[in-house]
Amino acid sequence: MYDVEIASPENMEFLEKVGSIAIACLKEDMDERPNMKQVAENLQFVRREWKQRQGTYGDQVADEISLESPSISLTMNATGAETPAAVVLHDS
Repeated sequence: MYDVEIASPENMEFLEKVGSIAIACLKEDMDERPNMKQVAENLQFVRREWKQRQGTYGDQVADEISLESPSISLTMNATGAETPAAVVLHDS
């Protein structure tokens, strides 16, 4: 189930990739789930791939998305758990 505004045929591949990342995060066995750094890297990879495929129009849409969605960097605490370190308000 996808929002009608984003469920165009050219976006379906990317929506399925994001959905697969979400499903991996919901695995019952915690050891099989990706850590937050892996999730962030996978989402950034999908976003870059989507932007490349969109061309000029996609750059405008991606810029709008960047303004709406700040990036988050992660650090590890002494136990090795990842924690949000900062919110970056620009696209890098």
